[in-house]
Amino acid sequence: MRSLYVGILLVMAGTLSLSLVVFLAISRQIERNTFYRTFERTDELQLEEARQALDGGGPAAVSAYMQRANRVFGGSHYLLNSAGVDVISGQDLSNLIPGAGATEGRQRRAGKLVISRRTADGAYWFIALPPNRPHPWVYFPYYLLVIGATGILCWAAAVWLVSPIRNLTATVERFGRGDLSARWHTRRRDEIGYLGRAFNETAERLQRLLTSERRLLADISHELRSPLARLKFAVRLARSSPDQGHALDRIERDVDRITSMVSELVEITRAEGDPEARKFAIVDLEQLVNEIVSEERLDAELRECRLQVSGQVERALWADPQLLRRAVANVLRNAIRYSPSHSAVEVTLAETGDTSIVEIRDHGPGVSEELLSLGLDVLTSGNHIWDKKDIFDYLPRQPRLLRPANYNRDLPGSGVVVLRARNGVEVAVINLQGRVHMPQTDCPFRKADELLAALDPAVKVKFVDFHAELTSEKQAMGWHLDGRVSAVVGTHTHVPTADERVLSGGTAYQTDVGMTGPYDSIIGSEKALALKRFLTGMPIRLDAAKSGVELHSVIVNVNEATGLATGIRRLCLC
Repeated sequence: MRSLYVGILLVMAGTLSLSLVVFLAISRQIERNTFYRTFERTDELQLEEARQALDGGGPAAVSAYMQRANRVFGGSHYLLNSAGVDVISGQDLSNLIPGAGATEGRQRRAGKLVISRRTADGAYWFIALPPNRPHPWVYFPYYLLVIGATGILCWAAAVWLVSPIRNLTATVERFGRGDLSARWHTRRRDEIGYLGRAFNETAERLQRLLTSERRLLADISHELRSPLARLKFAVRLARSSPDQGHALDRIERDVDRITSMVSELVEITRAEGDPEARKFAIVDLEQLVNEIVSEERLDAELRECRLQVSGQVERALWADPQLLRRAVANVLRNAIRYSPSHSAVEVTLAETGDTSIVEIRDHGPGVSEELLSLGLDVLTSGNHIWDKKDIFDYLPRQPRLLRPANYNRDLPGSGVVVLRARNGVEVAVINLQGRVHMPQTDCPFRKADELLAALDPAVKVKFVDFHAELTSEKQAMGWHLDGRVSAVVGTHTHVPTADERVLSGGTAYQTDVGMTGPYDSIIGSEKALALKRFLTGMPIRLDAAKSGVELHSVIVNVNEATGLATGIRRLCLC
């Protein structure tokens, strides 16, 4: 059977039909065993009373009794002698008497029910002709009412059972097509509800596993780029170095470092993707941090920086000791690696309410880390990304800080990242840079096509930051990507434009979102210094202004199923 609806309705109809047949059979049996016996005693009583009336008052008394019986019980009642003649009218009604040898009867004659009972001496018969029952068609409207109500109840039961299953099936199909965020939302507490929650738990675990796999590939790609470059350089040195033993030792150290790095990445990804694989235990956080600091102190001295530990935590944690150790050690190693010489890496322990805090602070280039810690998901950039040389080492370590994707592919960093939003939807963020009156880069239009083609089709929501000088170039990019991305928002010129709209293909567009910074300035710089540069033509250093800080942004509403925008509006926090 192809439809569960039909199956449920047929089963219910069959159940109701069987119940009706059984009910009628039981009713008939009860009627025979209970009601008929009561009627028989009533007939016997009427016969005795009619006989007494005849003996006491003659035919006239019998006539009065029969009229009263007709009035009370309905129908017709007669007292016949043994020959079948009515004692009142003398009419021959012998055709109503049952066959020879019978003392009572309940049978149909000429379409009428005839109830008969004979006296013990056989001298008289009491005959009762009850009123005819109404024709079955009289009850037809009631039958229709009962059938209709039953049908509605059966349909409601089928809907109650089948509709959730169909919705769950549609959710499973969405998940199977690659929509890993598909979940079945229900408040049911029955078996169907348990089934839906079991699917949600399974889908959540699969999503974590797949996401972890993708993150593993991305992490390996980012983390191995620099070690592999060093390894390649070491191989070249080994070929030309007179001390090949020392060169080979260096290669071996790099290989060991890469092996260890890959092992840690795989282990962390496995633990993130499969929580059941974690081995939890009670961890003394302060002792753990002190052990890590002791282990890394020699590396800090070699890099001419010092480690300072302050504060304390008294409570123990329930955590995976190895993962926690690796997390803290990794942050501390990065802080040591990127701290300037003769500086301090500060490790601070603290407790706030139910939270234990380990704060590791260095004095290297880490502005983006501070911004990301404030709740920002992605930082995009533009032509000034390369102004500080420290960024070359930092970009490979922070995939959420993007540089324009159409710069030379050999440069560090990436121009695209896919992250999961707080509602579980995957969002791709693409950073591109224009070419007119800007540093030379590859074609941003072709690069956009290339990046979109490489994205997973399951990623529907795509946001493009186009860092460009000319309005015409930004508008061209908007129309070029219309219908293929969720939004194209321009940056670089510092001033918000009032042309936000949703293009005909469903892409939200704004030429420039403006800047977040001091608007009591000349595009963020102190007015006096900027004016002096314009008036004198001299290369005067510009300092950031301090007053009139405003945050300018846009809010884009996106249909997560199609990835197309449904609205865009400017937001200014002044």
